[in-house]
Amino acid sequence: MKTQVENQNRFGEVLRIAADKGKFSGDLKNSVNSKQIAVKTKTHYLRKDITNKAGIVDLLTANEQELTGFSTFSENRLPTMAAFLADRISLLYGTGTDSVAEMALDTKFPKAFASADIVIKVDNNEILKLPAQDFFVGGSNTKPMERALELAQPLIMGDNKILHIQLHVPDGVSITAATGEKAVMGIFFHGGETVSK
Repeated sequence: MKTQVENQNRFGEVLRIAADKGKFSGDLKNSVNSKQIAVKTKTHYLRKDITNKAGIVDLLTANEQELTGFSTFSENRLPTMAAFLADRISLLYGTGTDSVAEMALDTKFPKAFASADIVIKVDNNEILKLPAQDFFVGGSNTKPMERALELAQPLIMGDNKILHIQLHVPDGVSITAATGEKAVMGIFFHGGETVSK
């Protein structure tokens, strides 16, 4: 409970700073400044088939649909008034013949995947770039919260801003799986979403 309160206070301060820096829509900025916004705990995620992918892989596109087991994102932006602050990110990987939504994401990263970068942009401004290998903490636990990388400062995804979530695979490398299998990755953003009080 104490941790939740501390996170709420931390997110509240980050919200005020982000609003002053123009990272939110005008409506959300006004609501933050008039203290009409709270932050509720939320996890956003994407699960994607990345079999044979190479180069810059766009994981989130304008055609994205919110669908249980696949994605909590709709299109490539968050709705107005629903900005998101992530303080932890999990990156998981799995191979097999199951569907993308059912795939167990419990496999050690292969070299091709571990050597890739995760890149996140908001309105084409890069806000995060980390090597995938930074996210692998070992073990076979598939609970994203227990395999999360804690960020030094919250990642801010503004409301009604264009989001890019990408996997940058090194030149000459592609993500492969055994014949008849697929390679699936999941990226989970743990944090809080803005809501009206």
